[in-house]
Amino acid sequence: MPHRQRFFLIAACLLILPLLAAASVLFFEDFEDGTADGFTPIGPGWAVVDGAYQCETTGFEVYSSAVFGNPLWQDVAISFDIRSEDATSHLLRFRVNDFEDFYDINLRSAPWNDVVLSRTLNTQRQVIAQVPTGPFANGTWHQVQVVCEGYQFHVLLDGVLVLSHHDELAPERLRSGQCAVVSYSGGVVEHQLVAYDNVVVEVQVVRTAAVSWSNVKSLFD
Repeated sequence: MPHRQRFFLIAACLLILPLLAAASVLFFEDFEDGTADGFTPIGPGWAVVDGAYQCETTGFEVYSSAVFGNPLWQDVAISFDIRSEDATSHLLRFRVNDFEDFYDINLRSAPWNDVVLSRTLNTQRQVIAQVPTGPFANGTWHQVQVVCEGYQFHVLLDGVLVLSHHDELAPERLRSGQCAVVSYSGGVVEHQLVAYDNVVVEVQVVRTAAVSWSNVKSLFD
């Protein structure tokens, strides 16, 4: 292929890369209208307050959740903002099946300052990955993204990748499921006031890693 023609073909491909790598939005809620459309509370305390979805729990080992999404969701990216006023736990459940089988991600503030990925099967919870995050403050908003690709999971905190893990022991029933925001009190702090905002679930049309300059260039070498 002549060099000039090759140049224009590569340039055209680079122009469409953002379209190929774009995501398709499956779910979005910012609570600005005062309602939590698409959320089903499983437990008390949930309400939209000041444009965010808030829940307060008090007691030992008390969970209150609100479910959203499609049971058929598989490879998705789940993004949300979260603020915990009191407790150490910042929780999201995903691939939820009948509340007996699911994954959860917990971003824990001081004294732990870590992110914990757990798998629950038949109500039995097991930590499968745990990494430090550095200082993680309560009382302020944090942006979280959980990316699911098969049984490979990536967690980004405030735009930084903090955890990547492949669950080699995952059963087929955890291949898909809904999501749930969670308020949890217990452990060292028996009071929780947590708020969620800007909840977005997307499915990638084409993996970003698959559309790069080197991959496009190789098509013409």
